[in-house]
Amino acid sequence: MSKKLKKVIAMVLTVAAFATIEPSKYINLTTTVAHASVSSDALKNLEVKKGSKELQLYNNSKCKSRDEVDFKTDKTDYYVKIGSSKSVKISADLGAGYKAKVVKSGSKKEYDLDEKLSVSDGTKLKVTVYSESNKNDEETYNIKVKSTSSSSRDDDDDDEDYDDIYLDKIKLSDGDIDFSRKTSSYTVKVKESVESIKITAEPEDDDYTVKIDGKKVDEDDKYRKNVDLKKGKNEIEIKIKDDSESRTYTLNIYRGTSDAIDEDDDDNQDDVYLKNISLSDGEIDFKKRTSSYDVSVEKSVDDIRITAKPQEDDYTVKIDGRKVDDDDDYKRTVDLKEGKNEIEVMVKDGSDQRTYTLNIYRGTKPDKDTSTDTNEKAKPNQWVTVNGNFYYNDSIGNPIKNSWFIDRNLGKWYFMQADGSAAKGWLYNNSTWYYLNYGNAAMETGWSYIGGTWYYLGSNGAMETGWKYINGTWYYLNSNGSMKTGWLNDGNGRWYLLDNTGAMLANTTINGYKLGANGMWIR
Repeated sequence: MSKKLKKVIAMVLTVAAFATIEPSKYINLTTTVAHASVSSDALKNLEVKKGSKELQLYNNSKCKSRDEVDFKTDKTDYYVKIGSSKSVKISADLGAGYKAKVVKSGSKKEYDLDEKLSVSDGTKLKVTVYSESNKNDEETYNIKVKSTSSSSRDDDDDDEDYDDIYLDKIKLSDGDIDFSRKTSSYTVKVKESVESIKITAEPEDDDYTVKIDGKKVDEDDKYRKNVDLKKGKNEIEIKIKDDSESRTYTLNIYRGTSDAIDEDDDDNQDDVYLKNISLSDGEIDFKKRTSSYDVSVEKSVDDIRITAKPQEDDYTVKIDGRKVDDDDDYKRTVDLKEGKNEIEVMVKDGSDQRTYTLNIYRGTKPDKDTSTDTNEKAKPNQWVTVNGNFYYNDSIGNPIKNSWFIDRNLGKWYFMQADGSAAKGWLYNNSTWYYLNYGNAAMETGWSYIGGTWYYLGSNGAMETGWKYINGTWYYLNSNGSMKTGWLNDGNGRWYLLDNTGAMLANTTINGYKLGANGMWIR
């Protein structure tokens, strides 16, 4: 018997053995099986909504008028453009006995229909419609989000110079990048101490070829590469290719230059912003990331009209504790007493919020606070220690109070309390938990072992909860932030196993329990 014939017989016997055990699962060893589709009466309509407004569906990523289409159950891929909005809802007209779930790409979290979803340019939404009684009766619809914001992020894009081939995300180990798949050039600032940077560039399609700084990366590398940085400007190219189509993203990374310090006072609040603040008296140089302003007005000015327009019309805005909206033109008049008037302007979107503080001085200048000096000598721009507590005096010797503060020499964030002392331990601020080191009061990030328990604090210090993908591994953080180990029931009947390091196990069998590629127990 020839070797070739032996191989053919062995393969047939293997397939037959698998088919005997579970034919529907293993039949694709030799053939491609079409995805099960729902019956014709399962889904009558699918809508994407911004607020109460239904958005147009498209069959092409350009989202031009010629690409407009109506929803049809036999077509599974759509595009939708959301303008400058940051959230949408998925609605569906389901037949009896059918349900639907929504998942965002890169996340395991499942959303219900009509639940608010945070999205941005390039977000992929998967809507799976399934029968409650027949597991093979299901279909998945893919909706790709396109932002058509008039912001400079898209206006400055040279997308027309490139083919329709994109990265799904770019992530950096240091510095901030506001990635949009159609934006080809970015400026990133890092500290002089950062000698190398880890770049992750994941393509939209695994068949694409990706090169970072001239070196090919793929799934085996998790699409990552460490790149050394010289002082000053570093121009790093990320090239993506699919046959004859290609696209190049350019990262201009500045290490330790004077430009590497962001002068904006973005105090680690949420990414929800006002578009502008204007005043009837006094001057304000508004920047959306700057959260605190000092304004001087004449002694004769006994009230001031404040206008605070949000970036999105569906944001909630409060001026000095009172809600304003489009009917008020987002304006409110506030009475002023002589001296310092501290007025807060809050903008909120769901659980995300940001507070801007206006220190308006009537008849006086915003000079030294005469209430209480932390340090009798009022040393400017330095730390002082009083009775074991840390304080920081600003440029005119006043202690910083009621705000986050970054010591740029140390590269650390601190929260200065009402009395000026730096907070230590757990801190609940703007609906978010943070942890400040008990020894030096600095805000902690990353994995932190606190009180015998592991927690994960994001790059902005916020305590994480739920599923978290960290350095190529999935972890689950309980609602109190503590790292989960052992068996986990996600509340929807799905079980996962997390080892003693918290890492989710996948593609393995533990004590007879088989775990799939997504970590879920296969019963």
